[in-house]
Amino acid sequence: MKHPLILWLDRVVGVADRGNGGDDPAFIPAHRLEPLAGKYLESPEAWTVAYSQTLLKGMRMIGEASRLDRLLCEHGLHPVWTRGALYGASLYGDCGVRPATDLDVYVSGEELPAAEALLAEQGYRLFSHRYPRWYYRRYHLQFPLRHAENGLLIDLHWAADHPLSGKRLPLAAIGCRSRVRSADLGSWHEPSPEDHLLLACAHIAKESSIWLWDDSVDPSLTGDAPGRFLSWLDLLLLLYRDQADLDWPQIEERAMAWGVLKEVRIVLGRVRALAPQSPCLSGIAWPAFVPPFHVASTSGGAIAPEQPGHHSRLGVRTSRVREWIHSLGRGDHSLIQTAGQIARITEAAAATALCLGYHQARRVIS
Repeated sequence: MKHPLILWLDRVVGVADRGNGGDDPAFIPAHRLEPLAGKYLESPEAWTVAYSQTLLKGMRMIGEASRLDRLLCEHGLHPVWTRGALYGASLYGDCGVRPATDLDVYVSGEELPAAEALLAEQGYRLFSHRYPRWYYRRYHLQFPLRHAENGLLIDLHWAADHPLSGKRLPLAAIGCRSRVRSADLGSWHEPSPEDHLLLACAHIAKESSIWLWDDSVDPSLTGDAPGRFLSWLDLLLLLYRDQADLDWPQIEERAMAWGVLKEVRIVLGRVRALAPQSPCLSGIAWPAFVPPFHVASTSGGAIAPEQPGHHSRLGVRTSRVREWIHSLGRGDHSLIQTAGQIARITEAAAATALCLGYHQARRVIS
């Protein structure tokens, strides 16, 4: 049986027949695939409605991204837009099948003040006051913005990798190399094919444990957080669309220069191991620096029960907590001593404590 990622890739690009073969019904809502199922499968009415709602929201988002992209560029900035409805239009061929909560735009740290000011003039303000502003700047590395009147959400990023990984992808250079992508509803700047692939790998690494050099990540993602499956499917569609344009020596060179070669090899290696299952990926001339990493099973689809040590969006392996806090503390030994206490509480509490920051963590522990 095909791996779930390959099954959906083949459906989106049109090399698989319409039908429900190979799907566990619980897998679709668990990974936010209802809009895709509403279009490509004989599905319940609720999934058809999900497609219609996603289509309307996606059209609105693309129009706004196009308008804001022009505005930022007119002021000399170099934004790049990824994921969500824009991927729906540019990768899936239909903004109604790719669910999106918000728009994601990246600017360099140098351009951040100007970008934030311009978006504020358009009505976008920081809407989440759960954490202080310094927390967003130092650790979250993005401002969650909401339009004061229409409620549209934008994540304004100035870094693409994990805030505690010690790496920073050069968004200024990525923005200067960006290209205009056009769709029926507008146009926007997206990264060059090489940069786009590296950003997609960095995003997956940020969402999972790969930034901690853990190569056990399985793209079947059974039992994992909602939406992460879509990140892998996005990556496969990027490879399918851009495979003829990719400069693999440039990808390797930039990955090494940016310090993300390990993560890129793991992510792309997982994809390479699945590539023989789909004719869509048969034309990729895989480079030597991306060896295949075979997964344990390709017949997934069911939602596996949570296992000890399994990663989720809210949880972190307790065995990794000391390393995480060491990075957060940057040599603060009093903070490192707290790691032992945090490691003894549950994973969810540990993750919550870490997200709150050091001072909040001390209150949680006490």
